[in-house]
Amino acid sequence: MFTENYAFFNSTYLKGKALFSFQAHVDYIFRSNIWVSINGGFADGGETSVGGIERNDEQQNWRLGTTFSMPFNLHQSIKFMINTGVATRAGQNYTALTLVYQYSWF
Repeated sequence: MFTENYAFFNSTYLKGKALFSFQAHVDYIFRSNIWVSINGGFADGGETSVGGIERNDEQQNWRLGTTFSMPFNLHQSIKFMINTGVATRAGQNYTALTLVYQYSWF
């Protein structure tokens, strides 16, 4: 949700438009419950203005990534993820590497 912020900086206001995004994931599960995923995402919009002046920061970005998950036993697993920008108009131009340890009680 985006609303106007009238206490942004030096009594000016910040206004943001909605940012629309879409994500898709394709997963493959091996017999040993190891799985791999290819992920893609697109974001469009989110332009802001300060004091009524447009900032020309509308986003239109494509991202791709992959996830690899390997269980140790019924309750524990480890995941490795990489995610990067493919085409970036504004913002979200980064590459993220993530290592996750997961414990589940179920």
